[in-house]
Amino acid sequence: MQKKQIIPGLLLCGIAALLLPAFRQAQDPNVVLCVSYMRSNGIAMLTYTQDWDETFPTWSSNPDLYNKLRPYKTNFTYSFACPATHKVYQFNTALKGVSLASIEAPPSTEFSRDAATHPDGLISIAYVDGHVLHGGASLGDPTQNCVSNVYTLAQGIRLYTQDYDGNLPPLTNALQTQSALSNYVQNNSIFTCPVTGYSYQYNSSLSGTNLAQYSDIANIWLLQDGTSHPNDNISTTAFLDFHVFRKDWPNYQTSNKTQLCVGYQSSDAQAILLYAQDFDEILPNMNNANQTISLLHSYLRFDSKFICPETNIQFLFNSSLSNRSLATFGNLNHYWLMSDAAGHPDGQKTISYLSGATVHPGYNQLVVNDADCLRFLRQTLRATLLYTQDYDEVLPPMHSTNEFDAAISSYMVSPDFVFCPITQQPFAPIPGLSSMSVSSIQSPQETIILHDSRPHPDYKSNVGYLDGHASKTSIPRSDPGGPRRS
Repeated sequence: MQKKQIIPGLLLCGIAALLLPAFRQAQDPNVVLCVSYMRSNGIAMLTYTQDWDETFPTWSSNPDLYNKLRPYKTNFTYSFACPATHKVYQFNTALKGVSLASIEAPPSTEFSRDAATHPDGLISIAYVDGHVLHGGASLGDPTQNCVSNVYTLAQGIRLYTQDYDGNLPPLTNALQTQSALSNYVQNNSIFTCPVTGYSYQYNSSLSGTNLAQYSDIANIWLLQDGTSHPNDNISTTAFLDFHVFRKDWPNYQTSNKTQLCVGYQSSDAQAILLYAQDFDEILPNMNNANQTISLLHSYLRFDSKFICPETNIQFLFNSSLSNRSLATFGNLNHYWLMSDAAGHPDGQKTISYLSGATVHPGYNQLVVNDADCLRFLRQTLRATLLYTQDYDEVLPPMHSTNEFDAAISSYMVSPDFVFCPITQQPFAPIPGLSSMSVSSIQSPQETIILHDSRPHPDYKSNVGYLDGHASKTSIPRSDPGGPRRS
């Protein structure tokens, strides 16, 4: 089966919403992020079904579902938990193994929901068709949503041309266009502008033509509003290089320049990750900032904004990541992708990471969940078992973490995997098993060979077994000075 690519545009909607205080929940940016993460998960799930005969996956646990959806997400590390509640989302188990065609009403069938209410007393719910509501209503300014719709449609057309040898879809009839893009966008409501109520208009002269025949693609319009917005008499337009333009937009009504900086850098970082999707997960060359910005132009939702409004200095790219494959990295939160070139008046910098997270201390923070620690532990177990295959079924030296890590280093995809991303400590081997023959161990499925060096904040630790599986277990609490006195 042909693997469909992720439609990533909607991932950015919630991030941009951070910048618009007119939103009902603008006083709590985590509410907007939570909606964005839920939408990201829903898009990943729908993209999964495209690869598996329009059938939802089956899963035995949340970590099992996370692992199945991760290949279909741009935001790898932390988007399965709501930043407002700090709890993982609840997924609709009734969807397990169900055919998408058998669901009569996708817009009203739940995919996931918050496990707890937000500070505002409401919850967010994601639906099978890809839309998300918070407290029964959509977040966002209609003009912002219109811009997001145009961007997502432009990206859908871009993906269509990639699958059809550079040929654009039919654009002379709106219904034919919608049908052609159905595999590339997940929500049919985006074909209509939420401000005007009119369907978007396509450049019919481009219908079915090959993209390679055009030279000045940044100035050839591809789609636009069917009629201008009544409040400002301006239309939103996407061009043939797939960038989106709306005069004086984004017109963020906020005096908080740090908040603007977070939003701009987040959009820029997402553009880098979208670029990598199109180039076999290879990051762009970031040794020359101007050239990098030029490469990213068609992946931005708006005209380039690579300057922090607080410092008026251009963002820095991490040139050491140039042309590297995302597959070579372990904990994506360990690698910065973009950064402020200078500190803000609060002394802090805004930093974006390979995970897709953009952080400014005091505004938001990185979140890592248990699924990431288990994933890393399984990678370390896999490397351990590969070592035994090359050494006559004998376990590596395990008297210390340094000795163990050195022995399996050549079998690791990334050295990050030997660390738990929650405790930031290396996984500890069992010294008594050092250099033992695997055949001498009678119960591999019950023999622990690796474990967290110290418990997680919930006083539980992940442990790995000789047969390759990993699980979480409780660790008894004890005082450093000995047994607790009554």
